[in-house]
Amino acid sequence: MVSDGMNFKLYVPARSRFLVGRNEIDQPSQNKLENLRPQHFLDALLVRPVDANRDQLLLEIFTDEDNAFYVLHVVHVNGGGALQLDRTIWFNRYNLSLARQLIFDAPATS
Repeated sequence: MVSDGMNFKLYVPARSRFLVGRNEIDQPSQNKLENLRPQHFLDALLVRPVDANRDQLLLEIFTDEDNAFYVLHVVHVNGGGALQLDRTIWFNRYNLSLARQLIFDAPATS
């Protein structure tokens, strides 16, 4: 997959297809795979740094019988003035390696 910021191109060898599309979704498809865009792959592969000007951090220490993690909750103030959870980043407490990242969508507005 390559992207110039506005459009992307994707080669799918298993289906012998070359797809071209816009980075922004105009109309969501019923097929969830067709809704994937370059930013989804980047979010899955890379951990964005915390924005000190926007984000606030909460630290949780999670321990059970088999695991020990530091969980960093990244929150920010939304347009309505309430705190909104943006993502959580989990670090293994034994070696401080990144264990997982959960990214949350903004709540739907009506």
